[in-house]
Amino acid sequence: MKIPVDWSRNFLESKGIYDLIRFTKGNRFNEKDVQANWLDKLIVEKSVLHNTITLLYTLDVIIEEKAPYYIFNKKYHPRSLRSLHECLLDRLIDRHSHHILQAIPFDCITFDTAIRLFTFYRNDVPLKYSGLINFLSDINSLRYINNYRVAIEGGELQKIVMEAVDSAKQQFSKITPEALRRLLDKQNLIGEASEIHALTYENNRLTNLGINKQPLRISEMDVSQGFDIMSFEFTHSMDFDRFIEVKTFSGNTFYMSKNELRKAQELGEQYYIYLVSYSECGEPNIEEVKNPARQLKDINRWGIEPSSYAIVKFP
Repeated sequence: MKIPVDWSRNFLESKGIYDLIRFTKGNRFNEKDVQANWLDKLIVEKSVLHNTITLLYTLDVIIEEKAPYYIFNKKYHPRSLRSLHECLLDRLIDRHSHHILQAIPFDCITFDTAIRLFTFYRNDVPLKYSGLINFLSDINSLRYINNYRVAIEGGELQKIVMEAVDSAKQQFSKITPEALRRLLDKQNLIGEASEIHALTYENNRLTNLGINKQPLRISEMDVSQGFDIMSFEFTHSMDFDRFIEVKTFSGNTFYMSKNELRKAQELGEQYYIYLVSYSECGEPNIEEVKNPARQLKDINRWGIEPSSYAIVKFP
């Protein structure tokens, strides 16, 4: 199929694709027969069907037999509408992740604390990808909050954001100042989300212990403290005695500044690192590391290597 997918145009809704699969009953079909015997019963433009078949072909969901006939790939036969959504998203990420990354305006994303999701404005989406954004919404990976804002609902899309940031971090020396600014903005967004998750986690911990006090997110006021959250360790704690540094933990690596390590050594048992990782469905998971200045010396569990050096010129 030589005609590329037109990402600016709409596609059949996923329910329509599911009905089309059932209509063909696993038999071969061609676009002309589908238009005559199935599409005419629906209020759908023929160009929408053509664009959908083109997309499904690039996703390998349908395969070409002898032209102009196609057949649905048995490997991706969905048993339900939900499984179809999962299949389509999986294939989109596998075959067209670069288009997804161009469609979602990552430099305009903000974290909505009320719904705990990353969001962006619909008007920031390039017009040539408006159809793709609608399609991602239809398969429940994006959600329209209103006529203007869109939330990233699917954990797999959030994962793509983080992977894109991690990949870009390796390209610092190759990117422009503007691209670097956007990258840092994205890192700040992810760090912001992780701190909010850690604060919620800490509030729940205090409630479960019967401690009727609130932790303080000090990083909102002072980023030089060497930790992000001040909290309470025991029911009898009168003053803050639990100091928490939050780290987004993707893969198996996180970074500590010289100031954070110094503060960890100074506070000892009162200092914690909360490692925030995310599941495939976007759910946060938090691992506590108490007294990292001591724990990180365990060479069987942790490996430490310098990522930069301070070079001093002697007089």
